[in-house]
Amino acid sequence: MKTLQILMLGMLASVMLLGTVSASGVVSSYWLPDRPLQLNPGESKNIQFTFENSGADSDVTIRARIENGSDLAVITDQNMDYAVPINGSASINVRVTAPSTASGGYTRQIEISFTPVNTGTKNGQLGINTAFGKQFNLVVVTPTPQEPSKENNVLPVWLVFAILIVAVIIFIIIKRRPRKKVK
Repeated sequence: MKTLQILMLGMLASVMLLGTVSASGVVSSYWLPDRPLQLNPGESKNIQFTFENSGADSDVTIRARIENGSDLAVITDQNMDYAVPINGSASINVRVTAPSTASGGYTRQIEISFTPVNTGTKNGQLGINTAFGKQFNLVVVTPTPQEPSKENNVLPVWLVFAILIVAVIIFIIIKRRPRKKVK
């Protein structure tokens, strides 16, 4: 009997929590472990994270912060608090710079946190918020020397066609010109 009561209480709690499900999250072009950001030594790149507030029942304000790798990454937006409307999104801009003294194979993990700064509660309700984090690796690659371009030794296709057209026009003019008869 006691087991049945615990089971029923658990099912009731599950049904009550279904209303709190949302599809908020952070989207990025780089993630662990499969998509590292690869840069040459001393190179910088601006990247973007997108916080999506889909399926929520209220607007949310999130605060972005570099948790790990602040010597390599900086949030370039003036305000680090982002207002995200219901079913909307906010872009967070970050510049990542590889150390100029790093050699190929140097790897560092960078972590950015996105924490709600308002609870969106009304009338004394208890607000439950979830913080989000995004991690990715910065990998310094060895720059490969550029081999001389072979295109410098080849005439462009348009130039070849132009020469052919001029040659055909000259040939037609010469053929149509009346010839003087030799006596």
